[in-house]
Amino acid sequence: MATSTGWNYIQTPNSSPNDGGVVRAWVKAEITGRNGRTANVTITGKYDYSGSYIEDYDSPFTITLITPWGNEARNDSYISTEEYFSKSGTLNYDANGDLTVEFGIHIDNGWLGQTWSPWYYLYADNIGKAESAPPAPTNPSCKLSGNSNVVISWSHVGNSSSKPLTGFYIDKGEDNGVIQSGSINQNTSASQRSFTYAGAVNKRYCFRIYAYGSGGMSVGADTPNFVYTKPAAITSASEGRLYFQQSASVYDIYVKCDRSGIAWPGNAQIQLYAGGAWQSTIYTAATGSSDMVKVSSTTAVTALTTVYNSMAANATNTSLIKGRVRYANVDSSAYSDWKEFTITTYKVKVPGSIYVEAGGKAAYTYTKDSNGKITKITPNFSVNIRDDSGKGAYTYTKDSNGKITKITPNIKMSMLV
Repeated sequence: MATSTGWNYIQTPNSSPNDGGVVRAWVKAEITGRNGRTANVTITGKYDYSGSYIEDYDSPFTITLITPWGNEARNDSYISTEEYFSKSGTLNYDANGDLTVEFGIHIDNGWLGQTWSPWYYLYADNIGKAESAPPAPTNPSCKLSGNSNVVISWSHVGNSSSKPLTGFYIDKGEDNGVIQSGSINQNTSASQRSFTYAGAVNKRYCFRIYAYGSGGMSVGADTPNFVYTKPAAITSASEGRLYFQQSASVYDIYVKCDRSGIAWPGNAQIQLYAGGAWQSTIYTAATGSSDMVKVSSTTAVTALTTVYNSMAANATNTSLIKGRVRYANVDSSAYSDWKEFTITTYKVKVPGSIYVEAGGKAAYTYTKDSNGKITKITPNFSVNIRDDSGKGAYTYTKDSNGKITKITPNIKMSMLV
C-alpha cells in the first residue's frame, strides 16, 4: 500500500549569469499515521541551487510550500546547501477508502533587476487506500464475580490483512445506563476475549466493546443486560414479630427494615434462630416498594414449636427466638450482609369450652405498648368455663402493616339461650 507520492521536481531557468546554475525544488506528500477514516499527512519541500551558490541581497528567492492546511514560505538569498521544510495535518479518506491530497511548491525570484514569472506546480495524488476497521465484536456478555467484580466477555473473528485487528476497547455505563466514552478504555490484546472490571458494591453496570486496528475502530457491541453488584448494608431492622398458630402449625414473621441505602433492592430473605441455632430454612419475601418484610410458613419448625411450648400461658418472650434479614440485588446474584432483629413471641392459652350468654359477642380486645406490640388480651364477654376438652388456640386477622386487628377463638362453644 502506497504511503508516499515520492518527490516531484521543478526548477527555474538559468538563475545566474556567472555559473549558469538554476534553483531547484522538490515536494512530496506522505502518510505518517492512520486513525480509522483519518490519516496524518506531512508535506515536505526541499530546495537547492545547482551552481556553486547564489548571493543576492536585493532580490531573494521565495520558495512556498502549498498544502491543504495553508502555505509555508521560505526566503533565501544565499543558497549553498540543500534546505528542507514541511507542514503537517490530517485528511479524511473518501467513501471508497481513497486519500487524495493536493499539494505543490512555488519558486519566485527576481535577479539583478530582472522580473521572472513565478514557477508554480500543483499536484493531486492518491497516496494510499484506507485500511478498513475490523468488524464489531459479537456475543457480548457480562456477569458478576464475587461481590463487585464484573467479567466481560465477547467473540471476534480475529485479524485479517484488509481489516487488521490490534485489540479491543471497553466502555461502561453505571446506574443510569448511559455509556461513557473512555470510562474504562481498557486496551486489550488482539487475542483477548474477556476482561474483569473491578467495580464497586451497590451499583449496576452495562458495557460496550469495540474492536480497533490501524484501519480504525468498529461500531460498539453492547452487553444485553445490567449487572447488579452486592447491595449495601441494611441500616436497621426493627419491630420483629412472630405470630404462631399452634393448632394450625403455621406462623407469620414480620420485620420492618430501613433499606434506604440500597440502590437496587430485590427480594428480602429471613432466617430464624430457635433452640440455640440458626434454622436451615431461609424464607424469601417479595417486598416490592415496601420496607415491611413478611414471610409465612405452613409447616411449623420443630424448634419453634419447642420454644412455644416452653412458654407459660398468656406470656410473651423476646429472647428465645430471633431473626435476621438481608436483601438481594435485582437479579438475586448477590445479597447484603445479614441484619439481626429481635422477635417478640406471644402465647395465648384458652380453656376447653366457653359458654356465651345470649346476645354476647365472641370477640377480644387487647392493649399494646409504645412500640405497638400486644401486651394483654382480654375477652369482652362473660364466660362460664367448663373443664372438658377443647382446642386452645386462636386465629387472627392483621392490617397491611402486620398488626393484629382481630383475634377469634377456634374452640368448641355452647350457646345458652
